Amino acid sequence: MGCVGVCTSATVLLVTVVAAALLVVPGAKALRCFQCGALREGMSTVNPCFGIKEEDNKECSAEHKYCKRYSNEGVLVLACEENCQESHTQTTDITCCTTDGCNAGGVAAPSALLLLILPALVTVGGLLPLLPIRPLLPPIPAR
Repeated sequence: MGCVGVCTSATVLLVTVVAAALLVVPGAKALRCFQCGALREGMSTVNPCFGIKEEDNKECSAEHKYCKRYSNEGVLVLACEENCQESHTQTTDITCCTTDGCNAGGVAAPSALLLLILPALVTVGGLLPLLPIRPLLPPIPAR
């Protein structure tokens, strides 16, 4: 380390500690929420979500700290929110969460294990021989 003037051991220690702290402290990671549809609460306007897709899981802007799920009689809206107030009434559910992708609800992608064993389940060597096989057409009566 080249010092202009005098380098003391305290200066070297301080620079070393600051540099190490900058390497260890991770940068702020933005929350990822499913974002689908739109809700304008002041105007009571809803643009519903028609099916949740993996590409709807998007990074939120820095000020958004919550994922929100709004559901009202089958109408679904998913969004990032700066502030979120949960509400559960007879017709409307608003839930808030703070982990990546948490607002998808019961929607889940098929597990990797299922995708791996699915071909074995539908082939002749899998479970197919164990299933009862019924004719598609009724038997032809004998003459």
